[in-house]
Amino acid sequence: MRKITDKNEIKNFLCEHRIDNLNIAGYMHNHPDECNIWVNDGDTVRGLVLYGEETKYYIINCYDDDFIKEAVRDIFDGKEVFFSGVRKELADKLMLLGKSRKTTDIEDSCYLYYYPYKSVEGLSKNVRPLRIEDAPVIDYFYTYRSSGSLDAIKRDIQRRPGVGLELDGELVAWTLVHPDNSNGILYVKPFFRGSNLGTEVGKALTQAVIDRGDIPFVHIVNGNDASVHITEKMGFRFGYNVVWFECDFSK
Repeated sequence: MRKITDKNEIKNFLCEHRIDNLNIAGYMHNHPDECNIWVNDGDTVRGLVLYGEETKYYIINCYDDDFIKEAVRDIFDGKEVFFSGVRKELADKLMLLGKSRKTTDIEDSCYLYYYPYKSVEGLSKNVRPLRIEDAPVIDYFYTYRSSGSLDAIKRDIQRRPGVGLELDGELVAWTLVHPDNSNGILYVKPFFRGSNLGTEVGKALTQAVIDRGDIPFVHIVNGNDASVHITEKMGFRFGYNVVWFECDFSK
C-alpha cells in the first residue's frame, strides 16, 4: 500500500463506482486537506482507504479480496480501528481478519439511500439555515449524544449546510450534513410530528447538497422504519447495506 497526495490518481476509481464511493468522495470534498488516502501498489487502482483526521475513522472501498488483506497488513495491523459506512460485504471480511469484537465495540448496520435526481420539488419557504446557537438543542435530542457530540454538531453547522424549521420562535425540526457528506440527525420534536415537518427540512437539505454539486445520501439504521418512510417519500433510492463498526487488528 502507498499513501497518495495527488487526488487525480483515484479520480477514475471514484467516478467508475460513484454510488459506492459517496462517503469517501464526500469526506474528501469537505476535508480536502484533512484526510489521508492509501491505494494499492501498481498503476491500476483496485481500491482505496481513507482516514479522516476530524472524525478519527476509516472508510474503505474495493472489489478485490487481496486488497483487503494488503490494507490489513500495511495500514490496520496492530490497531483498533473504527470503520465508517463500509459496504456490508467488505465489513464482514474485515471482521473475519480482526480479533473477536469486545462488548464495548460499536456496530450499526445501516441502509444507504441516495437521491438520483438533479433537483427537489415542493420546497418549503418556512425553513431557515441552522445557526450555531441551535447546537445545544440538537445535541440534547441526538440519539448518539456523547461527550463530544455537541462540538461535532457545531462543526457540522459551521462547515456544511444545515436546515431548521421554527414555529412561533421555537426550533421544532432540523437536519444537517455530516463530515462524510451524508444527510443526518433529521429530527422532529414529538409534539410536532405528523405535520410533514421532517419532509420539509429533509427536502431543503437535499437541495442544498445538490447545489454544492454532490449526490445527497443518508445512512439509516436498520429497523428505523420512520426514517425509511420519510426518505423514500422524498424520492431517495435504496443503494446497499453498510456497517459502522470497530475491529481490533492488534496482535
